[in-house]
Amino acid sequence: MNADTVLIVGGDSTLGRALASRLSSLGARVITTTRRAKGSRETRLLLDLASESDETLPDCSRAFLCAGITSQRACEEQPGLARRVNVEGTVRIAERLVERGSFVVFPSTNLVFSGDRPFARTDATLCPRTEYGRLKTDAEARISALGPLVAVVRLSKLLTPDFALFDGWYKRLAQGQSIEAFRDMRVAPVTLATAASTLATIGRQRISAVSHLSGDQDVSYYDVAQRLASRMTVPAGLVKGVTTSEVTQPARAIPRHTTLDCSRLVEELGMSVPSTWSAIDAVIDSIARQERDD
Repeated sequence: MNADTVLIVGGDSTLGRALASRLSSLGARVITTTRRAKGSRETRLLLDLASESDETLPDCSRAFLCAGITSQRACEEQPGLARRVNVEGTVRIAERLVERGSFVVFPSTNLVFSGDRPFARTDATLCPRTEYGRLKTDAEARISALGPLVAVVRLSKLLTPDFALFDGWYKRLAQGQSIEAFRDMRVAPVTLATAASTLATIGRQRISAVSHLSGDQDVSYYDVAQRLASRMTVPAGLVKGVTTSEVTQPARAIPRHTTLDCSRLVEELGMSVPSTWSAIDAVIDSIARQERDD
């Protein structure tokens, strides 16, 4: 086994790409998987979690399971396929990797909790209210049962540098158009870069069991939109607050809180809990730079 070889299952995913970039920058040999036959090569292997074929996996010191169906709507509308991919296929690969001595990191979600309470602890009772959350809960349980060579890392919302919602808001506000934002949907995000860096460290240090990563406070999307308007120095009145019920999104799927108790990583890694507003501001700045460059 090459101690510097890392496998990323789901290298085409947003998180998978960020992890591959981070790990490569740290000197690791990164092998990724894809379900797209085109472009597969020595360091990009063909693997489809929906299939039960006996895939050939490379020797690796650690692996990150980033593949899956992440759309909540897709999980609701195609529960059978979502279970094959997000649970059965993911667990099958985890089992094979652990059998070969690889340390496996499984990114999960705050949606394994109901969201009724803030700063959910790692040992809090799981109570998912969405199909996506239920699938992650099932996968967590089966992967955790594989022993000390696995880490489950529950993540809150991840913000990419070009986060589509914020980018769309920016463009409309720049044109003097109004936008709508949810008053009753809250978020405690971290940046994609922070998530990738933290996961890479967890894998390298083999911090097993369950860890949490989220922003330090919940804010509503309406609060975020107001901050964007302020940063752009456009009239606050362009931001219209709406509720999820007004756009027919089922209220039962909306958690009141998305923060997670990050104390384990604070203790293990000596890190600070990521700032919610710093993550949001970083994305706003990134979008503003892109708009200026265009």
